[in-house]
Amino acid sequence: MKVHKDPLLDLVTALMAPEAHVPHQVFREGIAALRGYLRRRYCPPLTSADVDEVAGDAISRLYEASERRYVSEVGNPTGYLIAIANRMAVATIKASHRTVLVDSSLPGSLTMTDEAAAARLDRLANVSIVRQAMADARRDKDATAVRLAAYLLDEIQCTGEVPSTRTAARALGLSHVGVAKALRRLRAYLVEADRE
Repeated sequence: MKVHKDPLLDLVTALMAPEAHVPHQVFREGIAALRGYLRRRYCPPLTSADVDEVAGDAISRLYEASERRYVSEVGNPTGYLIAIANRMAVATIKASHRTVLVDSSLPGSLTMTDEAAAARLDRLANVSIVRQAMADARRDKDATAVRLAAYLLDEIQCTGEVPSTRTAARALGLSHVGVAKALRRLRAYLVEADRE
């Protein structure tokens, strides 16, 4: 059985260990994974320099929180790091008053309804793109996006129709807003996979 390496988990585990000593390679691979996540999710409008700053600051904040015993290994410290990074990325975007650019391959993607976007992606995505997108979502530990994709693909195969976000929310035990956000992340994963 092949074991998948998780550089973010390795970094978080090393940061939270007593007398934290983080080997150079663990730090380098962990921060690269965090930067990659932030780039896929927030570039644009964040610049590469913004991503580097947010990633470094998020790791520092996790370490400080661990030192103060605000976070423990028992919970989800990797998720805590991602949450810190997400909040900092959004704050950076808000503070800069930047305009979000729309990818020309998805015209109108910011004004499309969730159902219309899901139908459009259903027409554009092929098996290899969907597989790559799901691999990226799993790597980013985006369990909600993976669950939503599995549900949508199953419903489309069984019924031939794309269920509404409200129907998906009820079926998955999530909020309508949570499903809508996961669907936006799915779009981003699919667009990124299409570029690879």
